[in-house]
Amino acid sequence: TYSHAYFSRGRSQRDAESWIKLSRTFGGGLNFSVHYKTINNLGNYRFQRTKHNSLAAGIWWPVKKNYEIFLIYASNTFQQQDNGGITDPMFFDSTLYEGMISVPVLLDGDNSKTKNTKRDLQFAQYYTFGKTANRLFRAEHTLDYKTEIWKFSDINTATSDQTIETTYYGAYLTDLRGLRNYVKTNRVDNVFLLNTLPAKSDSLVKDNRFAAGIRHSLIWLEQEPLQDSLFNNLFLTGRFTFEPSKRLSLVANGDLPLLPKNGYRVTGDLKIDLGKVGVLEAGLLNQLHPPDYVQSTAYSTSRLVYNNNDFNQVLESTLKGSYSIPKLGFKATGALHVVNNYIYFGTNGLPVQTGDVVQVSQLMVQQNFKLGILRSENTVGVQQINNENIIRLPNWFSKNSLYIARSYFKRRLYATYGFDFRIN
Repeated sequence: TYSHAYFSRGRSQRDAESWIKLSRTFGGGLNFSVHYKTINNLGNYRFQRTKHNSLAAGIWWPVKKNYEIFLIYASNTFQQQDNGGITDPMFFDSTLYEGMISVPVLLDGDNSKTKNTKRDLQFAQYYTFGKTANRLFRAEHTLDYKTEIWKFSDINTATSDQTIETTYYGAYLTDLRGLRNYVKTNRVDNVFLLNTLPAKSDSLVKDNRFAAGIRHSLIWLEQEPLQDSLFNNLFLTGRFTFEPSKRLSLVANGDLPLLPKNGYRVTGDLKIDLGKVGVLEAGLLNQLHPPDYVQSTAYSTSRLVYNNNDFNQVLESTLKGSYSIPKLGFKATGALHVVNNYIYFGTNGLPVQTGDVVQVSQLMVQQNFKLGILRSENTVGVQQINNENIIRLPNWFSKNSLYIARSYFKRRLYATYGFDFRIN
């Protein structure tokens, strides 16, 4: 049983982030937990605002020694008001500049709004049906129902001069009265796994773990002005864990599509604990997947904007490694991301597939300090991309936190308060 609360304020009362976590265990092992989070940001320029609310609640019930169930509900609502960006970067050097609120923006009004709503209800059950001296055999079943809605709208208030609207929206301005885009998906995921695991998880030798099963997804798509569409995805999925000791761990995951038969996904994670010397970690990702639906087809105000059926599958690879010394609060991480047939949205807002290889290199160093009740967490990173015309990333960034952490009321209340700094 515990309760956590967090609050961080920006430059005004409308710029704030807060969350609360509550958990309670009842008789018989029944546990209930809830997590609520809200983010408000007014933005630096006119007609800019973001609001995000999320709620997650879960129940864990160990019905029997060999059977337990989980019930989880999650809700996310994201709302954003856009201004289209500034009209002239040279305005900052003019005599008319009186702060960021005075800078002219492209969409001069509060009509451009985006709303994204997600709801997720998940039921999971685990049943141990067999046991030997060293191993357990368990069946896992997860049923997940998700619904998601994307909605964008903007009323065109321009009268005779449509230059700004046509320049900004381009091909998406299919109706001079304004824009509207509405997409809704209802999705049901069914996952069934059979796995083996060691009978004693706290043993010095953790042994091997293997899981294999199938995952089926049924997706209903509602998009104006089309009729509802139905999609089926069927995957073979597997997971292998090799842990001969507490100092060595290797985890591999794989997904192979059966319906439709295109693409795959393979991941691997390696961890080597060197004791006082530090910890070495490495990770690998390789996946081949078809273009996303939004990259292939788009409608605006019930009119077709594009329909790209000739895009090739996208091949992604990631290799990362890190070295850390937990006692010193130090960690260094390097990563290399390579994408073939990368799909991006150009300056005209339309999707483009490049035949060139896109490569991103990253190096991050984290150093945390602790002095009494004073805490300092610092992360500095540098990154480089081989084609800045496709993806624009800052060459460097820094994240720093300075705060006080201490306990009150005989260690029954733990509180942290301080400052966060971000720069790139």
